[in-house]
Amino acid sequence: MGGWVVTWNGEIAGAGGALYHYNRPYGDIYMKIAEPFRGRGLGVYLVQALKAACRSRGSVPAARCNVTNLASRRTLQKAGFVPCGNLVTGDLVKYSNG
Repeated sequence: MGGWVVTWNGEIAGAGGALYHYNRPYGDIYMKIAEPFRGRGLGVYLVQALKAACRSRGSVPAARCNVTNLASRRTLQKAGFVPCGNLVTGDLVKYSNG
C-alpha cells in the first residue's frame, strides 16, 4: 500500500504508505511531512489513517524510526504507537577457548 498523501490548502504536505513484503502479518508504516507543514498534526493524522488502512487489510500496523529522531518518535507515539524495543550497542570480541 503506497501513494497516500495528505494535503493542506490544496498543496501536498506529506506522503506515506505501508510495506508488507518482508514481515507478515505486520505492515511497516512510513511517512514524511514536508518542512513547511510540520508542527500542525498532519503526521499524526496520516499515521492514524495508515494504521486504519493496515488493519482493514488484516495486517498489524508497525513503525520504526531512528532513536535520535525525536520528532518522528513523538509523532508515532501521538498516533498511538508504543515503544517496544531498545537499541543496544557494544563491541564484539572474538572469544578464544584456550
